[in-house]
Amino acid sequence: FHECLFLTNINLSNFNTQNVTNMTDMFHGCKSLTNINLSNFNTNNAIDMSWMFYGCSSLIDLDLSDFNTDNVINMSWMFSGCASLKTLNLLNFNIQKVTDMYRIFFGCSSLEEIIIPETVVEISGNPLSSVYNSLLRVKSYLQVPFEAELASYSLSNTTLIVPLGLKNKYQETSSWNVFGKITEMESLHGRIEAAGVAVPRAEVTIAQW
Repeated sequence: FHECLFLTNINLSNFNTQNVTNMTDMFHGCKSLTNINLSNFNTNNAIDMSWMFYGCSSLIDLDLSDFNTDNVINMSWMFSGCASLKTLNLLNFNIQKVTDMYRIFFGCSSLEEIIIPETVVEISGNPLSSVYNSLLRVKSYLQVPFEAELASYSLSNTTLIVPLGLKNKYQETSSWNVFGKITEMESLHGRIEAAGVAVPRAEVTIAQW
């Protein structure tokens, strides 16, 4: 479907993709696409998902909750240029084997929420810079906030939501002071779920989003 410029809707629920290993550029440049039905889409053997949805600038919602990414190594530029995308359901993503996530969300200028799980060990490359205009909330589950490269701009319109009782720790860690407001979650144990970018609970290094 690479550069099917006038395609507006795709239903791939009956596609047999069980042996596909390379999905790079699959919907690259489908700028008129507003809906993709990927339920039952078999990605069990996929290794490369780079540039998969690159330039799908009309997509508003994308549910990838059925994606199996256990074997994926490359997710670079995967959602880059999805300028209308407000929600991404990535809760079931397994990124333990992924080695390249370069600019995975670059140009996602309508994203409103990003979730940082407690198992992230490093954040570099100012990943929030490309979404600073639209980003309303960042929810962090980090129990010990570390110095990180979050954004090269001030996120004065973005609220950082942190675990209960940890607001002071975040305020004392200088790199987290880019946010306009810091508030605490209502409970000690929250489930990672929201209508924005959600990264699963696995040890993750976030670099060059």
